[in-house]
Amino acid sequence: MKPIINELILSGKPWQAEQLLNPMLSQLSSDSERWLTLILADKSDTRTLHWLKSCDLNHDKVQIFSSSNTNQTLELTRKALASGTSHTVISWLGDLDKGWLGKLESAAQNGQCQGLAIRSRQVA
Repeated sequence: MKPIINELILSGKPWQAEQLLNPMLSQLSSDSERWLTLILADKSDTRTLHWLKSCDLNHDKVQIFSSSNTNQTLELTRKALASGTSHTVISWLGDLDKGWLGKLESAAQNGQCQGLAIRSRQVA
């Protein structure tokens, strides 16, 4: 697996794209010895958290974190990518500038991990 950061732009909230995301998350949660790490950008987004907990995931292999602001989300994502404990880190992010993209790709390289940055069309 080549460490890389991909981006996915959704037209609404993650739970509104469940037909697209559920199969991907299910596959990723059963795919490896390491964790699938999900990082939510908004602690108050209880509907997305509830949706994730009700998805067909191997919850023994999934870590879910949430943060309170964009900088905290980016830093948490960078640390999760670099740690080497996850095979994939999925973050719900806002706009991702080239500086942060470089930091996240470097962290993914260090942790031998792949990343997926999900954002809503409103901020794309």
